[in-house]
Amino acid sequence: MAPTKDTLTRVFNKADQDGNGKLCLSEFKIALIELAEDDEEREMTEDDETMQMLMGLIDEDGDKMLTCDEFLKLLELGNEDEVGNEVVNGKDVMISMIKAADKDGNGFLTATEL
Repeated sequence: MAPTKDTLTRVFNKADQDGNGKLCLSEFKIALIELAEDDEEREMTEDDETMQMLMGLIDEDGDKMLTCDEFLKLLELGNEDEVGNEVVNGKDVMISMIKAADKDGNGFLTATEL
């Protein structure tokens, strides 16, 4: 189930350890671990390249830090949309895309796999 805006805001504030209003990569990982629904999602946070790729998808200004507004874009990734007659969960699509890019099947994305 996709997290709510309130949940994401609470998790963002908790993960923003230095209080600068932005999440760096290590703080982003903390937030995603908090939001993880299973072990597979937790394991995904261990790979810096995967996390940098995910951050890049929602980092609008390219500063490699996420504001709360940028972090809230995770709602869009988690929302379900109806495509044709099929309900598509954005989070599941993202996980499938990452798995598809993982050519060697080790659970991590390398620079060449990106």
